[in-house]
Amino acid sequence: MRQAEDLALKNHPQVMAAQDLSLAAGEQVREARSAYFPTLNADLTGSQANTEARIGAGALVASRLFDRAGQGITLSQLITDSGRTNNLVASSKLQQQAAQQDYQATRYDVLLAVNQAYFNTLQAQAVVKVAQETVATRKQLFDQISALAENKLKSQLDVNFADVNLSDAKLLLLRAEDNLQQAYAELARAIGTDQSAMFELTEEPLPASPPPGPDPMVAEAFKNRPELASLRLAGEAAHRFAEAEKDLSRPAVTLVGVAGFLPFINTSGIPAAYEEWR
Repeated sequence: MRQAEDLALKNHPQVMAAQDLSLAAGEQVREARSAYFPTLNADLTGSQANTEARIGAGALVASRLFDRAGQGITLSQLITDSGRTNNLVASSKLQQQAAQQDYQATRYDVLLAVNQAYFNTLQAQAVVKVAQETVATRKQLFDQISALAENKLKSQLDVNFADVNLSDAKLLLLRAEDNLQQAYAELARAIGTDQSAMFELTEEPLPASPPPGPDPMVAEAFKNRPELASLRLAGEAAHRFAEAEKDLSRPAVTLVGVAGFLPFINTSGIPAAYEEWR
């Protein structure tokens, strides 16, 4: 049983998908926290002059443009956004915790399916063993009655009845073997493999009996079930996100610094009116 559970937690696609979603939620926390750090942009621009134009490229306004190339950097740093980033980070952290609870719930569901498939397979194996013993017993009885009938100690009707009983036992054996193959397939699916296999299972002790009443188990479920914890965390995350959206109506302060230079500029076409100014 322990080996089957380990294989399921390692290979089952639902477990791997839930784990990836949990890791993705952790990266969203880093994404939300990135607003605390500076943002650096680099720009490389160039323009060919159009002496008849008043506005050349982008937002640059000039009375006349010249051929030029420029480069520079822009650095921005958030000073305050009235708590919006704090609420977004808190919301993403709660969503990450909810994803972790979903991952744990998926693990529990997979382990439950493995346990059910394991015990069902043990039951199917036991039924096949009983069916095989039944066929062997009825085959022996059929042989005995046939021998007695040859010696005129039994009638042919007795032989026919024994043959019918033997055929019924063989049919039950076929059904039991078919159910066993289905149990093997369900166990393989629960483990997370698409390869059919004949598993060699060992007997497992039965779990302890449940409490006499359901109330203690219900209280424990409300306290420990990861699905309920995930819903609570998701609700808190939605509340913090709503607070972050409200913060959009408040002012934000950002420090911006810009630096750059023009390594090339063609000033040969500057009109005489601008020569003195240059």
